[in-house]
Amino acid sequence: MQCVNRVHSDALLIRARLWRPPNDLLGSGQLDLLKSGAFLLMLLDHTNKALFAGSHAWMLALGRLAFPIFAIVFAYNLAHHFTNGARFAKRTLVFGLIAQWPFMKLAGTGLLGGVCINILFVFLLVWAIRSAWGKGIVGAIAAPLIFIAGSLAATSASYSWAGLALILCLAAWFKSGQPILGILSVGAMLAVAPDALWVAPLTIFLITCIICSDQAARMGRFLPRYSLYAAYAGHLWLLVLLAGLSI
Repeated sequence: MQCVNRVHSDALLIRARLWRPPNDLLGSGQLDLLKSGAFLLMLLDHTNKALFAGSHAWMLALGRLAFPIFAIVFAYNLAHHFTNGARFAKRTLVFGLIAQWPFMKLAGTGLLGGVCINILFVFLLVWAIRSAWGKGIVGAIAAPLIFIAGSLAATSASYSWAGLALILCLAAWFKSGQPILGILSVGAMLAVAPDALWVAPLTIFLITCIICSDQAARMGRFLPRYSLYAAYAGHLWLLVLLAGLSI
């Protein structure tokens, strides 16, 4: 009887957590846990490309999960935890510039004069689009232009228009909670990896596990400030040096 009551109690707790408003789904510790997991998945993918010429299919498959998880974390923070946009823009620009050259060596070149922007610039573009949108006629013109230019500059290596759309839809859903925005977010997540449709449901499953986990919910923030920015730029430079890629 006690076992049945415990199962019933756990089921009610999980249901309560999943039905919380979008602005109360993830705590600081859960966000750091997701960031850390996404970084490790990304590291597997980049290591496979830099050192093993993409020969390990399992590393490539796991790496597919990194961007959707990063997108969820960034969108959540963008919707609820942004207090100083200018500081974010400066920090992201600095680390994005540091990471740009090794990223291009690993990912290849894009359409705009050989440019293929890294993921930090994708985040910066999303912030710029959201900042422009709703600011009169100028913002209404600027936001779609930034989206189009960013889609071309990001190319498929940084998920192009689908990556931008995913973060924008997620941020809007986390802010408003409207079901249609949640549906659009799932659609954008499917578009991020159209040749691997398993990525979206598996990502959603992993996020649900983190949300429902007692231990994860009790965790506090554990990543030092700016550590992920430094780790992103640092791992790209390290892999390029290890691979011996020439300038």
